[in-house]
Amino acid sequence: MNFLTFMTEGRTILKNWMFLPNIKRINQWPEFLLNEGLVETTVRAYLVNLSQFLAFFRDTPPSASRVPKTAVFSVIRAVSSCITELRTPVVIRQIRIKKRKMSKAIPREHLHQCRVLARARIPEILYELSKDPKPQTRRTFFGYLSVYIASLYGHRTGVLKNMTVAEVDEARMEAKPGDAGFVINVKEHKTNRAFGPAQLYLTLEEFSWLEQWIIIRGKINPSSDLVFFTENNTRVDKLIGLMQTAWADMGLPGIPTFTDFRTSIATYARNVLSPASHAKVSKTMCHDTRTAEKYYALHLTAPQLAEIRDDFELAIKPSHLMSSVTDECTLLTLSDSLCYLQY
Repeated sequence: MNFLTFMTEGRTILKNWMFLPNIKRINQWPEFLLNEGLVETTVRAYLVNLSQFLAFFRDTPPSASRVPKTAVFSVIRAVSSCITELRTPVVIRQIRIKKRKMSKAIPREHLHQCRVLARARIPEILYELSKDPKPQTRRTFFGYLSVYIASLYGHRTGVLKNMTVAEVDEARMEAKPGDAGFVINVKEHKTNRAFGPAQLYLTLEEFSWLEQWIIIRGKINPSSDLVFFTENNTRVDKLIGLMQTAWADMGLPGIPTFTDFRTSIATYARNVLSPASHAKVSKTMCHDTRTAEKYYALHLTAPQLAEIRDDFELAIKPSHLMSSVTDECTLLTLSDSLCYLQY
């Protein structure tokens, strides 16, 4: 509709669609959107959606349309050209966003400290809830449990907001005797089509927190099946505020978002784990690494680049010096072996 309004310059849309093959006007549309305050990635999304609409228009033209098919092809080519011209600005913006995300990475020490403090505090909150399940204490529990899970798995907030009591019950029923934990399959989340249900593995202790809460929850008798719910029995849309309150209550620095947890954990998994383990972690997080990997490679840290610099030096080292390097390595190996034998 934005495109049609722009093309007709606010006039009533003509049924014959003869306003459509105005290539000069089409080429002006991306600039118009940018001037309206849309960012490059959003403008590209508009153009991609428009190209899909035009493909439908080409294959199923309106009965009143008088636009020749060749003209429709020209329009589609013009839109494709606009998408191509945006490629570089889009990449630059994505790199900038990736760099900003990485600059907000939460230190691993704080992630660990968060879990230690939350593990100690959650049983206390549950005890308070068992005495009086007032809304304020419930919100405190939601905040602590969400920050605990976020600091461990980096799931999107939708995974927590959409978790149901039925899914918790299902995890209990599917557990086998001797299992060290329970698997909760949250079916409703942002990327369920690509990854299926988001899985949360909780230890016996962690799962017991949910079980205690569900018993307390039964006394409240909400009309919703959600694990986290508001006083009006609706989804907790502002779970981030509760999570940040719990984070601050533990005395930890900063005001992290769920995205900060997700980016941090994904980055540490990439840096520390093997490729196979990293792939498993990413899949469990329902995280598509392809785009992230592409832009991560352009923002290596100083130690990473120093290591790569050594590889460059080795690659261009003259052949007569390579032998001395090999001899040095051989001597070091022999020295290590002698030290080992003496020991």
